[in-house]
Amino acid sequence: DEAGSSYSKAWFESKEMLEQLCMQAETLASHVTVIVAGTGLTGRELSSTNDAYVYRMKPWEPRDLSKVLEEWREELRLTEEETVDTVAHAIFANPRLGALATNGRSAYFLAKAVAKHSSRYSRLSWDFQLNEWTQALVTQVVDGYAALNGLRDLEAKKQRRVAASVFRALHNMKKGDTSLPTFSELDAKLIPVAESLLQYNLELGANSLQIVPEEDFAFTVTPALALILYALAGVYTTLMPGWKNEEEVAALYAVRQSLIQHMDKFVSDLGRGLNRKDCRDELDKSLDRIRLVRLPEKLQSKSAIVKVPMIGGETIMMNAELACFADVIAPYTLIQAKHKEEPDKTCNVKLYDEMKKCGLLKDKDSDTRVLQGLIAIWQNDMNFVQLKAQTESSPSNKADRSPQRSKAFPENLLSLVSSKGLIRYAVIEGKAPTAMTFTNYETKIPLPDLDGTLITFILSTNAKRMRLDLGPSLPKVSITEANVDDDMKINVETLNKSAPAWTEFVRDRMREGVQIKFLFTR
Repeated sequence: DEAGSSYSKAWFESKEMLEQLCMQAETLASHVTVIVAGTGLTGRELSSTNDAYVYRMKPWEPRDLSKVLEEWREELRLTEEETVDTVAHAIFANPRLGALATNGRSAYFLAKAVAKHSSRYSRLSWDFQLNEWTQALVTQVVDGYAALNGLRDLEAKKQRRVAASVFRALHNMKKGDTSLPTFSELDAKLIPVAESLLQYNLELGANSLQIVPEEDFAFTVTPALALILYALAGVYTTLMPGWKNEEEVAALYAVRQSLIQHMDKFVSDLGRGLNRKDCRDELDKSLDRIRLVRLPEKLQSKSAIVKVPMIGGETIMMNAELACFADVIAPYTLIQAKHKEEPDKTCNVKLYDEMKKCGLLKDKDSDTRVLQGLIAIWQNDMNFVQLKAQTESSPSNKADRSPQRSKAFPENLLSLVSSKGLIRYAVIEGKAPTAMTFTNYETKIPLPDLDGTLITFILSTNAKRMRLDLGPSLPKVSITEANVDDDMKINVETLNKSAPAWTEFVRDRMREGVQIKFLFTR
């Protein structure tokens, strides 16, 4: 399992080598079965029709977990009415823990952690106690998984590289494409680590690789491993049931996109012949600066004095609730999230109003102060401010983090554990300001012009269909994911009769340099 080097893994991927292994094994006994097991193996040279029986792990169920729990029966301190099945079903009844239990390796660490807590604390009921222990249990499972996998022994910068590379591979994969990632952008020792985080869905068909039935992609990542990937990237996550706001989905999307963007630049620079070490050092610095924070105060323009958080240019912010601005703010990207309790029903969005409050329309009444302040931060990259704030608040301390219930991403299971660090603010005063003032440093920061600055506005929703209100005198436009291209932009040709209205909205009402995209998260 995860053979430790690309060379060792290649041996077990070779049909010729496996055949020789079988031949040698037959000299040892009259009846021999050779079994090769490991999630890091693709079996790309084997066919379940002619060469071997190919078994693929299905998600675990309570009965499977019960067999593992049996090892810790004594530590569980079961009552006369209880069995290990009681505990297993209680775990699966908790969506957070049940998701972890579907993966064999994480299920083992989960069972061990539950037994450890049971031996120390009394309980009223398994359902109640598991809910109380969830945060601690998830942390222990992630830690145990990373330790066994060897991930924990990697330096933080190498962990971030692996996470960014895997996210990039997942982003670039195409439905039905049987090609596999090479991870050539990583150092040789990190390639098997990245490969071990994927689940492969291929086998040899009629002289070519084929994706196994019931799968659409050559490789995927499980919910438990998605959790590991975000942890490797430095964004702490946990598993929570259901979700409170669509914005957590959008925030994790923004984190992933930022990781991919920096890895793409690294690969591009290597392709231009630049020095690998210099490019890698720049990549490590960029990945290290990615942060995810939830703002304690509303970021919005509805006041005489506007406060803009002074944070690093790579920071992704989740706005406070009910703020009259974007829900998620990432570098040069604003995301508005819309949730439907019944996703099959149409989500009505006042797109004109949503973009106006963010200062993205040509409307004369549009208040652009917040947007100008954010662009000033992104252009100047206020890392010195962020570093000072981090030192004072110590947000890296795990005790300073608390979970926020949310919808998951991917697989509707992840939620954020955002930093509670101290955030400093700059002030913008007046209706036509030219600068914002950061009083702690007695510094004035000029406010840039907006026109020409590329800003991406993303509308994120879990609904299958959106009806967009484009403002006065324009008819509403309905869209689904089928109307969106690979770059998440509307394909005007698919709008039919609504095409003229959409074209007029983009041409005449949106500011120069603004582009709009649509993220369907369902």
